[in-house]
Parts: sequence; structure tokens; C-alpha cells
Amino acid sequence: HTSIAIPGCSDPDGYRLPFAAVEVRGHTDWTTNFTEARVFANPAETQRAGIQRLLADNGYGVGAPDGTPGPKTDTALAAFRARLKLAPNASLADLFDALEDDAAQTATPEGYAVCNDTTGPVFAAVGLKDGANWASRGWWKIAANICARVIAQPLATDRIYLLVERANGSRLVWGTNNFCTTDVEFDVSGRENCTKRGLMDGGFAATVTQGRRGYAAHVGEEGLESTNPK
Repeated sequence: HTSIAIPGCSDPDGYRLPFAAVEVRGHTDWTTNFTEARVFANPAETQRAGIQRLLADNGYGVGAPDGTPGPKTDTALAAFRARLKLAPNASLADLFDALEDDAAQTATPEGYAVCNDTTGPVFAAVGLKDGANWASRGWWKIAANICARVIAQPLATDRIYLLVERANGSRLVWGTNNFCTTDVEFDVSGRENCTKRGLMDGGFAATVTQGRRGYAAHVGEEGLESTNPK
């Protein structure tokens, strides 16, 4: 499987993100400092500003994060709670976690990426519905602290199935969803009768993409990390 390059990006796994222009005014060196636009009066204002900022990162129109209550923030927060089915008694920590997880996925480029958050290389394979048929593809070798975009086109499914192994063959991410695999690079159509076709059965874990166009699965030392929307 070969990723499709984004026009203007030389790396086949590269993608476009908007950058801000900084005018260095001809200087040979330059430092840009980032500060908050304002100092908030109390912890409650700071919390509201944080929620407003995260709501804006998730595409809700709440205006500049000023820390003051208002109908735009209330409406956006109610819509977010309903969309993620957060319990009415969800704690503030749960709310921030959900907002941060959702914002991270909103910022993810189109397609499906596997991020290796371990200290060594891993090998990843995916299973998915390819049109009317099932397919499985692998292996992508992913170095430590690197993300590999294994599906370049926008997602059009609610689930991608993932299998990740260490270099020694021990499994990091696996599940009960069987797809066909091999010991070498593969691109297999169908998920039935794997052994009869001279292939192996592999148990893949389901990652719920919830109809998103882009998704990143983070893999840590203990397996699939809970950094994606609940």
C-alpha cells in the first residue's frame, strides 16, 4: 500500500496545515513569545476560558475565549455534551478530557494514522471495508515517536481495525475481529477462509472513527491509548 502524496508536500505521508506568517524584519535571529491575551480574574474565569478555547478548536462558534458566561458558550457546550453523549453529572475533568480528545481528532489530517508512542519500532496492519468487500493491509514499520498515515484518503467508515506488533512479534494492539495476514507485506481482499488460502488469521482491534474524515490511533507501551473520542 502506498500513501498518496498531498500536492506541494514532498513527503508521501505529509499533509497541509495552516501556518501563520511571522515578519522577522530582516534580522539574522528572531524570538517569538506566546502569552495569553489577558489575565483572568479567578479560577472560574480561567476554566470557562479553557472550555471556550477547546470548543472553538472543535469548530463551535463561541467567539474569543474571554472567560465570561454567555448563551453562545452554553449552546455550544450543550451540543457538544449531546454529541458525545456525556452524562449530565460528568465531572469538569471528564469534560476537559472529552474536549481535548475531540480537538485532537478534529486537527488530525484526512485519512488514518498510526502513532507509535513507544520507545522502539512497531509494525502495523489495518482491516477495513473496501467498497462492498473487506480488505486487510500491512505491514507498516513505524519508528518510535513517529506517526505513519496508512490510509491517505478521507475516511468513509465508522470503524478501522488495527493490529500492531513489536519487532519481536509480540502484540501491542489486537482484538477479536479476524482478518487475513502474512509474515511479509500484504494487501488481501476478503477476510474469510484465510488458512485455506495459505494465509494467517489475525485478531484486530476495532478503532471507532465515528464517521470522521481523519483519525489518529496512538499506540503506547501498554497498547492502544485512550486518546480518542469516547
